[in-house]
Amino acid sequence: MTSPPSEPSQRKPGPPPAHWRPSIASVLIFGFGVLVVVAVGAVMLVVLGTARDSTMELLGQQANTAVSSVVDSVYRLSDSSLKASAFVGELIARGELDPQDRVHLENVLMGALAGRPEVTAIGYVDPEFSSTFVGRKDGQIIRQSAELRDSKILRDLFAGTRSADTGDWFEIIWVPEIKAPNAAIAVPITRKDSDLGAMVSLISLRALSADLARFDQEFGTNSFILYGRDHVLAHPDLATGYPGSSAEYPLPTLDQFQDKVLGAIWHPAIYDSTEVSLAEDIEARIVQGTNEEQIFIYQRIDAIGPEPVYVGVHWPESEAGLELERLKWAGIIALVILMIAVGLAFLLGRTLARPILRLSEASRAIGNLDLRDVKPLGGSAYRELDSAAEAYNAMLSGLRWFEAYVPRTLVLRLMRLGEGALGSEERQVTVMFTDIVGFTAMSSRLSAGEVAEILNQHFGLITSEIEAHGGTVDKFIGDAVMAYWGAPEPQPDQASLACRTALAIAEDFARDFAGREPGLKLRIGLHSGPAVVGNIGAPGRVNYTLIGDTVNTAQRLEGLGKKYMDADDPSGAVTILISAATAEALEPGFNLEPVGRHRLVGRDEETEVLRLTPQGDR
Repeated sequence: MTSPPSEPSQRKPGPPPAHWRPSIASVLIFGFGVLVVVAVGAVMLVVLGTARDSTMELLGQQANTAVSSVVDSVYRLSDSSLKASAFVGELIARGELDPQDRVHLENVLMGALAGRPEVTAIGYVDPEFSSTFVGRKDGQIIRQSAELRDSKILRDLFAGTRSADTGDWFEIIWVPEIKAPNAAIAVPITRKDSDLGAMVSLISLRALSADLARFDQEFGTNSFILYGRDHVLAHPDLATGYPGSSAEYPLPTLDQFQDKVLGAIWHPAIYDSTEVSLAEDIEARIVQGTNEEQIFIYQRIDAIGPEPVYVGVHWPESEAGLELERLKWAGIIALVILMIAVGLAFLLGRTLARPILRLSEASRAIGNLDLRDVKPLGGSAYRELDSAAEAYNAMLSGLRWFEAYVPRTLVLRLMRLGEGALGSEERQVTVMFTDIVGFTAMSSRLSAGEVAEILNQHFGLITSEIEAHGGTVDKFIGDAVMAYWGAPEPQPDQASLACRTALAIAEDFARDFAGREPGLKLRIGLHSGPAVVGNIGAPGRVNYTLIGDTVNTAQRLEGLGKKYMDADDPSGAVTILISAATAEALEPGFNLEPVGRHRLVGRDEETEVLRLTPQGDR
C-alpha cells in the first residue's frame, strides 16, 4: 500500500463515544430558532408591554373619573339626609326639643323632611327602640312606622360598641307604607356622654337609581350600586321602582336582575385590575360578558353597613374608546410574525445543514472506502460550503484512482488494526500464485484492447473470489496474480480459505475461459509457512506486502503445475498444486492427490507436493 511511514496513522475505527453528540442540523435549526424567538420575542414584549401600559393608563383615567362621579352622586344624596337628621339631633341634644313631645317632634321632623324629595322618611329612635317617624307617600307627608329593633348598627350604637360622629349607612329597610326598600342613615344623639337615641333617615333607593340614570344619560356609562356581591342596591333600570321586592327579599339578586351584563361582573377577569392605573380603592375588571367583553370599574366601601357596597360603572369594551382591540390585534400580528420568523429560521437551518449532512454521509462512505456508490456533491449557495464541496469532489476523484492501485480490503483491515499493523514482523501465512498458460500465444493473435479486456475480466474473477474468501491480492505480475491469507489479521483457517478460493477460481475459469482460446489454461500454486509481513519499500513508495521463502515456494509450485496439465482433458483446464505444509493445515473434506516429492528451483531439500481437485474428481 502506498503509505509513507511518516504519514500520521489513521485512527482506529470503533463504536461511537458513549456521550451523546448533537447533529449540526439540530444545532443550526435549534440555534436559529432560539435566536429568532429571543430576538423577536424581546421586541414583542417591549412593544406590546408599552402599548399595554398606555392602554391601561388611559383606561385608568376614564375609570377614575366615572367611578368618582358615581360615588359623589351617592354621597350627595346621603349628605342631604344627614343634614336633616343632624339638625333635629342637635335640637334634641341641646334640650331645645323634647323627643317625648311627639306632636312637637313630628312638626319638626316634617319641616326637616320638606324640600328633600330623596328622603323617604325621617324619625327619632330612643335607646329602647321606640320610634317616631314622618314620611311621604304619593306626595303627602304622613306618619310612618319603622321596625328597627333588629338593626345591628342601632344595637351597636346603643350598646356603646360602635362610634359614629357623622352618620352611618346600615341595613336595607323595607317600608310597608310605600312597599319599597330604603337605605337608612343613623346619626347618634348624645349629651354629656349619655345616649339619647339616634336620628334615622331613610333614603329612597328609587331616587338613588333615578340619579344614576341621569348620570348615565349625561356621560354614556352604565352605573350600578351592589349591596354585597349578589344584590343590586341601585341601577338606572330601578328608577321607576323595585318590582318583586318584599320585606323578606327587598333587593333583587344579580341572577334575577334584568341587566344580564351586570351579572357577569364576577366572571374570571381577562385583564388583572392591578395593571390599570387607578386611584386608590378603585378596581377594574375586564370580563367576558354575554356577547362581548365588558369593563367594570368600581369602588368597594366597607364602612357603611354590615355588607360591603360596590359603587361603579360598566360598558362594552368595543365602546370604551380604548386601544384594547388594537392591542389584541397587535399581539396576534406579533405572534404571526414570530411564527413566520421561526419557520424561516427552521428553513435556513435546514438549508445550511443539508449540504453539511450530505458531506458527512459521503465522508462516512469514504471512511469505509465504499466509493462505488458515492456521488459527487452539488454546489451550494454559500461560499464556504461550495468550496468544501469542490474540495470533496477533488478528493473523491483522487481516491477512486487510489482505489484502483491499492487493495480496498487491505486498507480497511489496516484501518481496523491501527498503527501496529504497519510494522514488519514474521507471520504464518498461506500464499497463492496463479498464472495463465497460453496467454502469450493468445495475445499475439488479438488486439491490445481485446487482450486488456480478457485480462481485466480474468483478474476481476480472481480478485472477487480472493476477497470473498478473506484473502488479500498483493500484486498483478503480467498475467499472474499473487495473493495471501493470514495477514494483516491472523486467520487460523487460512489454508482452508486459500484452497476453497483456488477451487472457486478453477470452477469460474473452466466455465468462463476454458475452450475460449486454444491451449488457454490456469495454474495455481499454494504454500503455507512463515514470511516477513509489513511495509516494504522506500520513503514515498512502499507496499504492504510479504517476502520470504514461503512466497518463492508458492511461485515454484505454480510453475510446477505445467508438468501435470493434460491438454486433451477439458477438466484439466486448471491445475492446483499445494505443498504438504498447506495440506497438513487443511480442514477435512478436500480432495488431495499426492504427486510425489520434488526439488523446487532455489531449494536444497525436496518438497512434498499434492494436487487439489474438486469433489468427485478423484
